[in-house]
Parts: sequence; structure tokens; C-alpha cells
Amino acid sequence: MNRSDHSEQSALQCHSFSYLGRIFEGNCIAYWLRSSLFD
Repeated sequence: MNRSDHSEQSALQCHSFSYLGRIFEGNCIAYWLRSSLFD
């Protein structure tokens, strides 16, 4: 039950998408929220 670890991983992936394109920033937040909810 390492929620913090999972959150950090999601955050890293989120940042990766941000670097690819700022346009994905919105999707990144939505992805992070969904990940936290479904976890």
C-alpha cells in the first residue's frame, strides 16, 4: 500500500507528457486524478 510511491510515479509520467507538449498538461492532470481515484 505505497500510495506515495504510486503518486510519485504518476507525477513523473505526467511531467514526461508535459515535456512532450504543453497541450497535454490538461490531460496530464486528468490522468493523475483518474489514477488517484482508481487506485
